[in-house]
Amino acid sequence: MKTRILIIASLGTGLLLGACERPAATPTPSIVGTWIDAPESDSTLLLAPYTIVFHSASVMGMDEFELSINGELIASVPPKTTGPGGSQGTLFMADYEWYPPDPGIYLIEVRSKDQGGLYGAAAQAQVTVLKAVTELGEIPEVQPQLEQVPTGLPTLQTPPTPTPTLIP
Repeated sequence: MKTRILIIASLGTGLLLGACERPAATPTPSIVGTWIDAPESDSTLLLAPYTIVFHSASVMGMDEFELSINGELIASVPPKTTGPGGSQGTLFMADYEWYPPDPGIYLIEVRSKDQGGLYGAAAQAQVTVLKAVTELGEIPEVQPQLEQVPTGLPTLQTPPTPTPTLIP
């Protein structure tokens, strides 16, 4: 009888333990975030080359950054190597020399792809590119004024001295 109870208790315990599931492991997101350091959103730039600087954080390592302007992919940029300004643990950095084609408003987007092939959400910055400084306001043209400079050496003139007169 004791054996029978022991067998039933063992089976019951086994069934109970088998019915319990371990909580499912929640996957850690690979790409924590991507952001654009420069230019800041709502910046005004001149129509000239500009270095776009961006970062991303990923525990899985970083494969590349994708840079889009106004929805068009313009470059796939690898992260810089380790060291100053480059990859540091889970933080990755890159930059891209951008030549705006014309004045206007541009939407810059950067997204990251980790070494597992997963993409993170895109970071965005909207900038306004101006043609020249004159669009900020006309700069008045200043004409230099020349002063009249005397020529030759100055001559010393003695002031007249009063002559005494007798009054009778």
